[in-house]
Amino acid sequence: MSLRLWFWNWRSKQVVREQLKSRDAQLAQAQWRGEYWQKEWLILHRELVNAHAALRRKGKALKILHKRIQAHKETK
Repeated sequence: MSLRLWFWNWRSKQVVREQLKSRDAQLAQAQWRGEYWQKEWLILHRELVNAHAALRRKGKALKILHKRIQAHKETK
């Protein structure tokens, strides 16, 4: 049997098809994981930005309150 005939017999084609199906499944799963983690990262990033903005607002409000308290102490 020649090498060419051995390579293209029915069993070898079946093995190659199974390997391709397996690789396709692995690729699809990797793409799904990538999309999942990208969405997860975007959500976490958005939450972090919102928390940072809230802390800045709180800091600004605390500065204003501190100024009022200091002004009140000075008037007494």
